Amino acid sequence: MIFCLYFVSCAYNSRAECIKGDCFNGPGIVTQNSSKYNGEFKNGMMHGQGTLIHHNGDKFVGEWKNNQMNGPGFAYTSDGSVYEGNFKDNELHGKGIYTYPEGGTFKGVFKNNKMQRGMLTLPNGDLSYVGEFSGHQFHGYGIYYYKDKNGEEYVLSGKFVEGEFISNMEPSEVLTYLENIQSKNVDVKLDTDKSKKEITNQELDKYIAVMTLNPIGLSQQEAEILSERLTSRLVSLKKYTVIERANVNKIMEEQKFQSSGCTTQCAIEIGQLLNSNFIVIGTVSKFGKTYSIDCRVINVETSEIIKSATYSHIGDIDNLLNEGINSISNQLY
Repeated sequence: MIFCLYFVSCAYNSRAECIKGDCFNGPGIVTQNSSKYNGEFKNGMMHGQGTLIHHNGDKFVGEWKNNQMNGPGFAYTSDGSVYEGNFKDNELHGKGIYTYPEGGTFKGVFKNNKMQRGMLTLPNGDLSYVGEFSGHQFHGYGIYYYKDKNGEEYVLSGKFVEGEFISNMEPSEVLTYLENIQSKNVDVKLDTDKSKKEITNQELDKYIAVMTLNPIGLSQQEAEILSERLTSRLVSLKKYTVIERANVNKIMEEQKFQSSGCTTQCAIEIGQLLNSNFIVIGTVSKFGKTYSIDCRVINVETSEIIKSATYSHIGDIDNLLNEGINSISNQLY
């Protein structure tokens, strides 16, 4: 799980070549030893939004500060691993989602490239473990789910030390402990009668609708496509019950609303008509060579903005469809 960002010495030195733009202060492209950085610079260092592609195929996209990844970003490695989350000084640090090459995932908190707390799932989507870690091992309080050779499901709940189970504790007690230290990252409900697990979220009984993103410098069709992708991504995250966009469009037609001119109050009214708890509004824009998505989640009842998300990219619009929407949806999550 260790990502190596080895093209992080001074981006503008005798061994590096600036092939396009301003590689000292502004957007530019630098190559070195078949690796390439395309993004923003400050004082000759990678600083701002940028994409680094290594000669071995590893790719890093996100926020840079003084030649190091700091802030939200993505990492794609040649072996098929993917990380979406926060970085600090080139290391996984903070909330993130790590997807293994075989398809399993870890979702939780990292510190200095190591898992700290969170939820581990198998490639088939079944929950394997929720709790504390030390590096790659179960360490601390957690709940481990496993099957025997006959397919019977069992639960070990309590304290682990370096991967070894050492003491029992009721699942409810473990969950209370975990909620105290990480109250909003993982919610787990146990079906004790059947000794099996079920991932749940306290928000699943809440409804959310996605308005069409307002295009600025882009076509309405491009905005529609990105809005559809955002809706699909929010469905896959399983935090809210997402209202089908066809229903949103139907309400807008019935009320004779125009998506391009729909204000915040207009969106709230649509949310009320849909009986939605929350509604997502935002813009997708192009300024020069920079594409941006800005979104907000609004509480329909109170009109309060409860979450916001931003993403910017220098390059092709295609990037917004995957990395951009993934970043926005994870921030709104």
